[in-house]
Amino acid sequence: MRILTTLGGGVRHAAVAVAEAALVAAIGTAVVFAGAVATGEKPAGAGDAFAKGPRNPAAGSSISLNQDPATLRLGSSVTFTTATGSLTGNQYSMIVVSCSQSGDPVYVQLDHPAATFILGGGSSQWLLNGGAANCKATLYAYGGKTIVMLAGPATFDVAG
Repeated sequence: MRILTTLGGGVRHAAVAVAEAALVAAIGTAVVFAGAVATGEKPAGAGDAFAKGPRNPAAGSSISLNQDPATLRLGSSVTFTTATGSLTGNQYSMIVVSCSQSGDPVYVQLDHPAATFILGGGSSQWLLNGGAANCKATLYAYGGKTIVMLAGPATFDVAG
């Protein structure tokens, strides 16, 4: 009877260890992708994940800021007008807005094209620093194991 109890405990421990490893891997992937988006660089070994497939969904895609950049300040709401090329059934479009000060990322947000972005968000280094920032918005297509840049970046400067 003790053998069965010990085996059951070992199986539970192994299952928990596998689940924890999967969670750590998912968090690591998210951090690497966020860094890649913020810096505009592909993470090491990510050539295939960021590569365009045989179709070119970027053809006919565009992104533009709906507000007058001269009126934008930290905390301003911004929206975008987007157009996407031919996406496959498993692809969906998303916008990444990233802002930097002196080249250092201080704010990044990923959301659907219809979203309203609040520059600086609810918690960011930009809110702590204050001041002006250089921002860019890029339209991506996500689907399966690929991330394809569709359009952008649309760049704009924001007062502090």
